[in-house]
Amino acid sequence: MVEIFGATNLKVSDGNKLPYPIVVVQFGTHQERKTGVSHQTLNPTWEKEEHEFFIESWGRSNFLVLKVKNVIEPSTELGYVSFSA
Repeated sequence: MVEIFGATNLKVSDGNKLPYPIVVVQFGTHQERKTGVSHQTLNPTWEKEEHEFFIESWGRSNFLVLKVKNVIEPSTELGYVSFSA
């Protein structure tokens, strides 16, 4: 289970406009979940954002990737982190 609490010090993506951040969580090659949208903030927080994932295979590496994106500009990444399990 992955629980998302928040992010801090995100970058401004579109000129001087504040982003509408979401977190896209990917596990393995086929599992993806998204948080709700935070509105116009560089320090978003989320409540009760719990996402369950299933290990597809113990025989290969499973990556957990979290990307913070701006809903207004989905191609813009505001933050990124990955873990190998």
